[in-house]
Amino acid sequence: MKQETKDLLADIDKAVESLDNIICASPEMLEIKSNLPRLATSNLPVLILGETGTGKELVAKALHGSRRGQFVTVNCSAIPTELLESELFGSEVGSFTGARTRPGLVQLASMGTLFLDEIGDMSIALQAKLLRLVQECKARRVGGKEEYEVSCRFVSATNMTDIATNSKFRTDLYYRLAVIELTLPPLRLRLADAQLIANSVLGRGLIFPPDLLANNHWKGNVRELINFVQRYKFKHNL
Repeated sequence: MKQETKDLLADIDKAVESLDNIICASPEMLEIKSNLPRLATSNLPVLILGETGTGKELVAKALHGSRRGQFVTVNCSAIPTELLESELFGSEVGSFTGARTRPGLVQLASMGTLFLDEIGDMSIALQAKLLRLVQECKARRVGGKEEYEVSCRFVSATNMTDIATNSKFRTDLYYRLAVIELTLPPLRLRLADAQLIANSVLGRGLIFPPDLLANNHWKGNVRELINFVQRYKFKHNL
């Protein structure tokens, strides 16, 4: 088998694996999941909305599909504002104290996906530069003079459900990033999914006690559920 064919089959396997990681039975999530393979073949920017822990990154990875480039995650709330620009666009030596010449994450995501997690926490000043990047697919390293082409797919996520009207987020950037918008419902509104996920974490064909799921509001959503089941497994030596 030719190497190119092997690489293609490996990429397809990764795409299928990402999709299989989304365990659901609720109509809302099944509809989203059924649309992901088609969306994965598109280059349109996607914005994923949902409370913390609902599985936004899993959906983003499924949208990455079988792209040849990397899936690069940028946590916009974890990186200080003064460093986020150089992380995104790269830097030239001498542009600031301790700076060295290096590529930005948008370059590392070439032919792949740039996942902008917690996009709602990005500063207004940096939002303006991101807008230009998304519009023109061009960027310039901090301290650099030359522009370079950007060829990645933009997928963003936020728990800011009012991002379209929030004064802290640029409306023009919202419309650029939300060409396709997906809203993931909280786990408390899809307990059928909670049962399937709990059974999967429990493993070995076991059924997690349904009454333990129904009596919890799951404020931490899927993330809280997984921790809950893991504690249950440890306690009962499963």
